Amino acid sequence: MTHRRRMVLSWVSLIAVGVLSMVFWRVELYHHGWEGLKWVKYSHRAVPVGTGMFIVWVIVVNGSLALRRRILLALALFFASVFGYYRTGDALYLLFYPRATLLVPPWAQIPLRCAAVAWLGLVPVLCSGVGWVSGVRPTWRRTLASEVVYLLSAPAAMGLLWVTKHRGGADFVHTIKSGFVIPFLVVALGILFLPRRPAPAAHDNCLNDDAKDADIG
Repeated sequence: MTHRRRMVLSWVSLIAVGVLSMVFWRVELYHHGWEGLKWVKYSHRAVPVGTGMFIVWVIVVNGSLALRRRILLALALFFASVFGYYRTGDALYLLFYPRATLLVPPWAQIPLRCAAVAWLGLVPVLCSGVGWVSGVRPTWRRTLASEVVYLLSAPAAMGLLWVTKHRGGADFVHTIKSGFVIPFLVVALGILFLPRRPAPAAHDNCLNDDAKDADIG
């Protein structure tokens, strides 16, 4: 399979993972009921389902890695996703729940909120670090592209909410509640793990060198 075809299939399957993750989220949300803040009071099974699909996607599109590397990558992504899930919940709680900082001294509230914003904004950079540790080694261009798409995910989802006149309004909280932000986030993080162009084979280099010598001769 050519690299171009692999990239096309990787992109299509990545978008499919994002859309399916959103569908699972919305099905679970409507099963429990849309009204009010019910959705923040229970564990969403759609999260581990979507995370599992994403990890499987990463392993499949990076099939050229050695088996040991793929196992290490899967484990690293699993533990990073568990850690990230709880830390992201803490960050959103600090930013959007008024009583979250009642017991925090006034001088510490602003640094805590800044740390929460920084965590939410730098997730792609942290995922890039996971990739480097696991042997995928995303380039700085991919890390930058991932960060840009990640930061634009919420505005893009708000735009979709506004265009579709979705119930609840077009605000940040409803980008999460509606699940509209999920495909954008999945694509943003998936950019880091897309297959890289294979390096030229050693014997091809040798043939090229022989051809150059023949031309010189």
